[in-house]
Parts: sequence; structure tokens; C-alpha cells
Amino acid sequence: MKTSLRKRPAAAEPWSIPMAAVLGFLIGVFLATIRHLSHAHSGYTPDALVEHFVPQLIGTVTVCALVSALAAMILDRLMRKH
Repeated sequence: MKTSLRKRPAAAEPWSIPMAAVLGFLIGVFLATIRHLSHAHSGYTPDALVEHFVPQLIGTVTVCALVSALAAMILDRLMRKH
């Protein structure tokens, strides 16, 4: 009797996509900080400086986290197909 064992697709690690989002978040914080520190802020008051930086930080962090999680989901789906 010959039995055929089909190789099952690898299951996704339950933490891979959230971990990718966290990594993207941290990369976003780093990129926003570097971008912020790369130009002069001599004319800004402290309150205006916060109003200038916080929206950029939120936007960069959001985009980086979403792109990173999306890339992890696509990679996971591709790995399951092979």
C-alpha cells in the first residue's frame, strides 16, 4: 500500500504580520525624526515646532506601518502558494 503524503503549505507565524507593522512603526519614527532634524527650524516657536513635527510623525509612522504589514501579508501569501 502506497500512501502519498502531500506537503501542506506552511502556516503563517501568528506574530509575523503584527511584528512587521511594529517594525514599520519604528522605521517610521526613525525616518520622521531624521527628516525633521535635517532642516532648520530657527523661525519656529516651541508650539509651532510641535505643530510642525507631530503631523509629519503621524503620517510617516502610519504609512510605514501599513506598507510593512502589507508587504508581510503578500510575502506570507506567496510563501503559502509554493
